[in-house]
Amino acid sequence: MENIKMKTEIKKRLKSEEWSAKISTQVLAQKKKSRIKIILSTSFSSLALAALIVIALVFNLNQSSFPKLKAQFISDQIKGTYQAAGFNPEESNEIDTMIEEILSKR
Repeated sequence: MENIKMKTEIKKRLKSEEWSAKISTQVLAQKKKSRIKIILSTSFSSLALAALIVIALVFNLNQSSFPKLKAQFISDQIKGTYQAAGFNPEESNEIDTMIEEILSKR
């Protein structure tokens, strides 16, 4: 009984112009949504890539001052380490001698 009812419903829908128009409208709407999603994702990806390029260029232009900052940072770290170990950073001959001795034993 259900099989016959299903077949009649299918035939009725296949002959119905209203049903065809409804389905085609839904298909076109879904296709439009997917096209908009593709356009938006492509635009966002392009914008993100452009932002990364700009950031890379900005950091690359500031590279000339980076070695000076790095050298100062390393110097501050060494001074802090000497002070934490109880040595005077200006009198580093003791430490240099100790390092030389340790390296020579390797």
